[in-house]
Amino acid sequence: MTSPTTLHWRGVWHIIGLILIAIVWYLSLTSAPIRVDVPQFDKVMHALAYFIQMIWYAQLYQNHKQKLLIAGLFISMGILIEYIQSFHPMRYLDIADMLANTTGVGLAYALSYTPLGRSLVWLDQKLSRRLSSKKLI
Repeated sequence: MTSPTTLHWRGVWHIIGLILIAIVWYLSLTSAPIRVDVPQFDKVMHALAYFIQMIWYAQLYQNHKQKLLIAGLFISMGILIEYIQSFHPMRYLDIADMLANTTGVGLAYALSYTPLGRSLVWLDQKLSRRLSSKKLI
């Protein structure tokens, strides 16, 4: 019998997580970033992008130490990307972006200990039950 936190589709969830990370890297380093003429839109998008990545991976790795490591890695990634942007003629280093990224990671880390932090487990179990009842797996 599997534990309630076992993810049957762990490989699929990892691939989706890697796609999320790749999207952040692409959008952060592209020569044509998305621009919206709304005050602080950029900062909200930074926080949201890092929130999504962190909450996703905090569900794949639910151990407290693993979550702390992942949070540190995402914060480091956000800082690294900002420094890389400083070498791009169309981009620049923005400490406020680093803070927005870190805010997203921190909020997701905190919320990973709430029911939101188990939503992927819920989806995985629901998907597994549905597919096994149809004898697809």
